[in-house]
Amino acid sequence: MGAARKGRLVRIIDLSALPSREIDDFGSAGFRIAGVGHLRQAQIALLTLAPGGSVGRHPAVGDQLLVPLRGSATVSGSDDAPAPLLGGAAVLWTDGEEHETRAAQEGLVALVVEGVLDPAPGLRSTVDEVGRESSEAGN
Repeated sequence: MGAARKGRLVRIIDLSALPSREIDDFGSAGFRIAGVGHLRQAQIALLTLAPGGSVGRHPAVGDQLLVPLRGSATVSGSDDAPAPLLGGAAVLWTDGEEHETRAAQEGLVALVVEGVLDPAPGLRSTVDEVGRESSEAGN
């Protein structure tokens, strides 16, 4: 981050005011997406799923990090095994990995970060651990 500027107020962004569009590809239902911005090798979007809505099974375009802001969901990756996604957690899918997201009855609002992810040390161990568990389960 750049140097702090004196006298600059914090900028709070009303994410609900972002222009969004409905997506129905891959059999998705009740799914809206709004662009938030781009990083050098990534993009950030706001995903909104209506109660019971879904993002149909599709391959990840780059690494994808889904961070719930409100609500919860059931997610799956290449193994198609459902897992709960609650506040305080995130899900990471790797480039090309088939995945799906289904909102719970309260719906889901989440940030999606897509691009090339070099996980921070604390996250890296979690990613490696999950990857190892998945590969061991496949043996």
